[in-house]
Amino acid sequence: MTELIVGGHRVTLDPASMLGKGGEADVYRIAPDVALKVFKDQHHPDIAGLPKGPERDQLARLAREKIAEHQKKLPAFPKHVPEGIIAPVELARDQKGLIRGYTMPIVQSARELLMLHGDKNLRKTLNPEHPIALFRRLHELVASAHKAGLIIGD
Repeated sequence: MTELIVGGHRVTLDPASMLGKGGEADVYRIAPDVALKVFKDQHHPDIAGLPKGPERDQLARLAREKIAEHQKKLPAFPKHVPEGIIAPVELARDQKGLIRGYTMPIVQSARELLMLHGDKNLRKTLNPEHPIALFRRLHELVASAHKAGLIIGD
């Protein structure tokens, strides 16, 4: 198991606490309301486990570049963000002091909302104004993020 330092404390990443995974990172629950996003490096099984070849080499190179980028980018992230935007709280470092990820609050209802919207039968019963309201709120959040100088990278 991997260990990282978060807020001066050692955190051991337990695969059983994984909330999800994506192309660039894995996300773990480290407290009831705190998630830890850990960026993949070139040694991560999702990359190192690929057959040797150009795809693995490219993913390993991209992972190294991302880790290097995060050393400057994450410490410079604004400390105050508009309400409704989830942002990094504390940096997670490895034993050598390299930034490997960050903590963020868990949005308790996010998974449930995603699952509900994936249910085709439920979608048929939703008020047609509901998606419009969601997109209006998303527009407000993006506008407030841009006004605060934030750039959305995904």
